[in-house]
Amino acid sequence: MKSYLSGKSSRSTIARLIAIAFLVLGISNLAQAKNPTTPSKAVVEYSHSPDSLIISYALILGEIAGSDRGPSLRIYGDGLAYVHYPVYMARAGDYGFHLSNNEMVSLLDSLADDGVIEFDTTKAKEATQLTDALRRETEGIMHHVSDPSTTVIEIHLLSYTPPGANTLKKTDLGKIVRWSGLLADARQYPDHAAIQNLASAERMLQTLMERPNLVSLEPQTLMTSPVPAKD
Repeated sequence: MKSYLSGKSSRSTIARLIAIAFLVLGISNLAQAKNPTTPSKAVVEYSHSPDSLIISYALILGEIAGSDRGPSLRIYGDGLAYVHYPVYMARAGDYGFHLSNNEMVSLLDSLADDGVIEFDTTKAKEATQLTDALRRETEGIMHHVSDPSTTVIEIHLLSYTPPGANTLKKTDLGKIVRWSGLLADARQYPDHAAIQNLASAERMLQTLMERPNLVSLEPQTLMTSPVPAKD
């Protein structure tokens, strides 16, 4: 009987120790979740100067010739933003609005989350070409868009630190993403995350251009539609 009680007591002690160990482990994991050592989001810093162009967006319409080929958006470091719609569009004219510092940070964070800052055009094109080749081989389907519009997104930052451990901060960063036929490709390649995220970023910028509080600018402050540089 003594031996039995001793064994039972020993097992009970071990069980309590295991329970305590799991409790300590749980508390430790909770603390790490609340105070992660690995950054989960990118860190962006931008100039607040009114002369610093931070974000620009242009949609160059494929079927339009001439110098004013589509709508555009420019956002500066002080939060002032300028929208341009060509004369042949329903909202023709030049408009302005203002973003607060929090709105600027949120916008840049969203663009970073959508992968715009680290978008790799070459890899994205190779992925779509591989999908096209597989579809031709297995389904006999060919993908072609005539006179596609071109999306151009440009971002200028003082610094950018990608998410994750041991990532290097990039300073004085200028990024230009240029993609033809983005709207059609977003429909054509639903499983391509890079294309879907880039399309999401474009929709977000277009939503800014459609804000209800746009202010029409006086003739002397009209801006002309920028012609973004090529990659």
